[in-house]
Amino acid sequence: MAEHANSDTTKPLRSDTIPSSENETVNASANTQDLIPRDLPDIQSKKPPVKVPLTRVGLGGIKKRVPLTHDGDKHEFEIILNTFVDLPDTNRGIHMSRNLEVLNSIINNLTRVESLSLPSFALRLAEELVKIQTSATRGFVELETNVYYDQFSPSTNKQVQTHAHVILRAEARLNGRDSPTYILSATTQVEGMTVCPCSLAMTRAYVLETMQNAGISFEKAQNLLNEIPLSAHNQRSLGEITITLQGNEAIADAMPRFEEVAHIIEKSMSSPIYELLKRPDEHVLVVKAHLDPVFVEDVVRRMLKGIYDTFKNKLPIETEILVRQRNYESIHPYDAIAEETVSFETLQSYFAD
Repeated sequence: MAEHANSDTTKPLRSDTIPSSENETVNASANTQDLIPRDLPDIQSKKPPVKVPLTRVGLGGIKKRVPLTHDGDKHEFEIILNTFVDLPDTNRGIHMSRNLEVLNSIINNLTRVESLSLPSFALRLAEELVKIQTSATRGFVELETNVYYDQFSPSTNKQVQTHAHVILRAEARLNGRDSPTYILSATTQVEGMTVCPCSLAMTRAYVLETMQNAGISFEKAQNLLNEIPLSAHNQRSLGEITITLQGNEAIADAMPRFEEVAHIIEKSMSSPIYELLKRPDEHVLVVKAHLDPVFVEDVVRRMLKGIYDTFKNKLPIETEILVRQRNYESIHPYDAIAEETVSFETLQSYFAD
């Protein structure tokens, strides 16, 4: 049977082959040995009908629970995985089952004896994929999971659990070397709240004119409006920061903590959002958010500044940064989006003293 198939080759046993004793079990392995040909054809290793190399071939949507180390403690992560390798034009296909053999071996053995983090797990899996698929030179892993951390409501200080959605992309390249080189990207996604500055400015102009018509001086009206939150349209928004590192396996430890990145995203919007809000919390959140209105463009620029301020002595200058913000517009049938891709060296040119 070719390794491309993962289905069980065991055929149903005839009733006359089942032992009569209810206490006796069927030895499935023994009963199926004579069903397997001595020479199983390896179709995947044959030449393809159309001789074209492929960049990525593999499996997607694999769901696993993986014990990994996070902040010094072991945690069970619910992970969705995609595993790929490249394929030369000399081979018709890859041996798909080998991807699963490597994945399960790492989960069942390696994670229990080594302290693997999410990034180091992704790198190790990418490396083992390219090693077991003998025709490949590159292994790719994509995984998605949630990282949970504590959050405190803005007034009553109630503690709740929130999360950032994390996407890791790892690539291992052999390139004829004994030790592979790696590319590791970590995307952190967090939702927050944004208030529209344009809407707020129009409300302010309307209220200012109304107050003046009521006999309040322009100066006094301005002073009052500086202290009073005004109405504006607001929306839930999604912030995203992707950090990409290249090098040896040490880049797994160099990758910033997901919680640190999540806090940068939250601080860049008008306000974080909370699972639990009592009335004093809701009041404080709304007031503060409307005193800090931001465009989608403002959030991207704030995130870039936050990345530089937080990691200026920690990340190498060749680190690639992708920042993206999507506002789920509350008064329009579409979303507002802004993004920027820069190196950390470019961030230095923007923000260094």
